[in-house]
Amino acid sequence: MHPFVLLLLVLLFIYLAWRFVKDQNTSKRERESLFDDCLDLFEAYKVRKTPSGYPELVGRYKSVPFRLELIFDAAAFRKLPSLWLIVNLEAPLQTEGIVDYLVRPDNTEFYSPGWLLPMSLPIPESWPQHAILRTDTPDLASWLEQLVGVQQLFENSRMKELSFGSSGVRLVNQVKEANRATYTTMRYVKFDMSVIERESVRELLERAISFHMALDRITREKNEVCMYA
Repeated sequence: MHPFVLLLLVLLFIYLAWRFVKDQNTSKRERESLFDDCLDLFEAYKVRKTPSGYPELVGRYKSVPFRLELIFDAAAFRKLPSLWLIVNLEAPLQTEGIVDYLVRPDNTEFYSPGWLLPMSLPIPESWPQHAILRTDTPDLASWLEQLVGVQQLFENSRMKELSFGSSGVRLVNQVKEANRATYTTMRYVKFDMSVIERESVRELLERAISFHMALDRITREKNEVCMYA
């Protein structure tokens, strides 16, 4: 091989290696900054690194403890990979059971606790029906109709799941979807890595608090009735 051609190949290899490292570092910085736009919502917070490379935020919003997770999902066949934001309101509720409501199920939602719950419940008429509703405590079905706001929550097509139990309330919302052209042609997952919008996070936090307050009232009333029955 001509020395000049060999030199060009070496230089090309060095450039590609440099570009790969540069892109990886840029991607890492972008991932770590995904929550930056919403940090001022929290009275106190800590952003943690996770093995996935996506950050986890633990903080207090209006004195309520929250944990925000980001989950990468490429499990669904013939669907673009997604990045899910899981909002956990970690304040106890007076119930021993767990309820999970998952819309548009396709049996690939590995992040959902619903698939591990043994019983299906009838979905209240006012809730979206293309969904599954599961629990480990069938007695909870008697008061689900009292939970208002579920239909409005899922009018947002990016909302995927509502769960609640003794540990609190959990919401799952799609915040990113892979670039279609890049994924369909090269099977390469590329997200728009702009920060997660502050207002969308604030709305989810408010929704979680609203559901927690309603569930707390319903479960307290239910427990009082059982106590005096």
